Amino acid sequence: MIVFTTRPLTTPALAEDLRKFTGMDYLSFFDTASPIIVGDSINRNMVFLASRYKKGEARKTISTLSRGIMSNIISKIKGF
Repeated sequence: MIVFTTRPLTTPALAEDLRKFTGMDYLSFFDTASPIIVGDSINRNMVFLASRYKKGEARKTISTLSRGIMSNIISKIKGF
């Protein structure tokens, strides 16, 4: 399984590029994938708080991946 995260509101051009890249005519898009983890395990220097759709109180912990971390994840997936 390969997971591409493109954020909500993926443009038609990006969706077409993903279709060409994967060779699949139909792709599933989900708003988010949210793992459940222990809050004490989060390095608070590497995340930020946000609200859903920038509405209401910022209660959602957001973490982004650097190119290096993403490359490492991809290489591990390819190893399976």
